[in-house]
Formats: sequence, structure tokens, C-alpha cells
Amino acid sequence: MVERKQIQTRVPSEWLDDAEELEVSQSEYARMMMRVGRRNWGFEHTEEPDRAHVKLQEESTTADEEIEDILEDIVLRNLSVTDGITKEDLVEIIFDDMAKLVGNSLKDLHNEDLVQYDPVDEKWTMTE
Repeated sequence: MVERKQIQTRVPSEWLDDAEELEVSQSEYARMMMRVGRRNWGFEHTEEPDRAHVKLQEESTTADEEIEDILEDIVLRNLSVTDGITKEDLVEIIFDDMAKLVGNSLKDLHNEDLVQYDPVDEKWTMTE
């Protein structure tokens, strides 16, 4: 059996609003967010001590297979924090996240002088 300890911590104010919206206590919402964070790091939520459940890949995979695996993981992570969500809402969340990642990648590549932006054509191109 796992020994439980009571702790006090500060949480983002958005969590308080989200807890109210989901009609759960603030402490329950904090527990939900901690579980989600732990899942993101590869731990399962059980009442037993945590054991990492991340498997090392022994086979090499193609980029498309890796993207599919990543997308499945993103879908599962988003579904794990809600009682249900429409496909359209899930797609919107994922596309918003992907748009931010693409923007960050373009910024990093631009800082490394690997891509450039043409404001006239409004296009990104690889540097020569």
C-alpha cells in the first residue's frame, strides 16, 4: 500500500476556473492535472508505486509511422483529461498545437539561417 501525505502547493489560477467548470473540487482537479503530467512522462496512474511503462523501440520506423504514433499519443493524452470531446474539438486542439510547433520550428530554422521568409510572396523557403 502506498503511504499518502498531504501537501500544500500553488496552482495556476486557470486551474481554479477549470475545476469549477468541470464541477470538481480544486484538490481533485489538481490530482487530475498531476496524473496527466505523470502520464506525459511515461508513468501510469495506479495506487501502487509508479513504474515507467515507456518501451524502448528496437526496430527502426519510418517518419510516417513515428508521426502516427505521436498523433495517437496526443489524442490519448487529450482524451485522458476529459469526460468526452467531439472529433471537431479534438482536431481543433491538435491543429492549434501543431500550428504553434510549426511556427516555433520556422523561427528556430530562421535563427539558424536554414530558412528565410519572403514578405512579398509571403512564403518560407530554404536558404541557399
